[in-house]
Amino acid sequence: MATYNGERFIAGQLESLTRQTHRPLEIIVSDDGSSDGTRQIVADFSRSSPVPIKLLVNPVNVGYADNFLSAASLAQGDLLAFCDQDDIWLPNKLEECAKPFADDRIQLSVHTAELIDEAGATVGYLAQGISRTGPLAPLRFEPWGVFMGFSVLFRRNLLDLMPADQRGPEPFNPSKPLSHDRWAYFLATSAGGVFAIQTPLVKYRQHSSNVFGSRGGVWTAKKYRSILSMNRSDARLRSSAHLEIARNRLSLLENAILANPGNAAVCRSLANARERWKRFHFAMSQRQNMFDFNNRSARLRKWMSNLTSGIYSETAGMGAGIMVAIRDAIIAFR
Repeated sequence: MATYNGERFIAGQLESLTRQTHRPLEIIVSDDGSSDGTRQIVADFSRSSPVPIKLLVNPVNVGYADNFLSAASLAQGDLLAFCDQDDIWLPNKLEECAKPFADDRIQLSVHTAELIDEAGATVGYLAQGISRTGPLAPLRFEPWGVFMGFSVLFRRNLLDLMPADQRGPEPFNPSKPLSHDRWAYFLATSAGGVFAIQTPLVKYRQHSSNVFGSRGGVWTAKKYRSILSMNRSDARLRSSAHLEIARNRLSLLENAILANPGNAAVCRSLANARERWKRFHFAMSQRQNMFDFNNRSARLRKWMSNLTSGIYSETAGMGAGIMVAIRDAIIAFR
């Protein structure tokens, strides 16, 4: 659990963790310089908690992503869950999330959530694209995708596959380091299988102090407006950033394969992921090439060539899709 000025709701969250039907081995709380009563509440709760609680305090503020990952690196158990400071876990969350790991191929389980407001009243439902309970098809995930941190359980040894300090930046905000949950998503979808649980297992609180609120569909009205306002220079900058991230991920995957010669199953998954990222890198380079043309006709011809060559095909594992093709067409026409 990464905390920062969370005194309003943290006691209720800690209580929900200790009431799990499958109790956690430990609760690691890493505080990022709270100026309120968060640390005192955790310390007081730990004295009577049936689950051991370790309270860490960062000497300087490191941000939520590094705070989560530094705490996670200290975990002793085989399975690890990220925990927000202001939610409520349903009693069977850990029990249900742990069941799929009887299959050695599963690296991460993820569930849906109930949305609640500050008072705890239900205000909605967060599906995260989950329409049924069961394993998800490998290597068909969006390259820049994410399952929200509070909703995942994953194998602790995933964090040992690649160094977190080399994970690179956020794809949609390159000035910030990659988030903890997007990093776990990349590791898990590269190293093996994902199991989805359609049942809501967390009450995900929505309030004014959320670092992130519930996310709607990938293509919201806000994103449509963003497409319409994006110019060629902006598109090229984003494309360039994505290319650099793809290069970095190819390097991370290659090094992970070399470092794990004794784990044949994981190496096969990593090798498959590496090939997909090669295809994605190629697709990104072709899209960026289109943005380089100053002549509109040349851009449109290149866009048509990209379209017919299949780089926008989601089934080909390029990670683009029809909406990206439409966005590129709009930018090419300008």
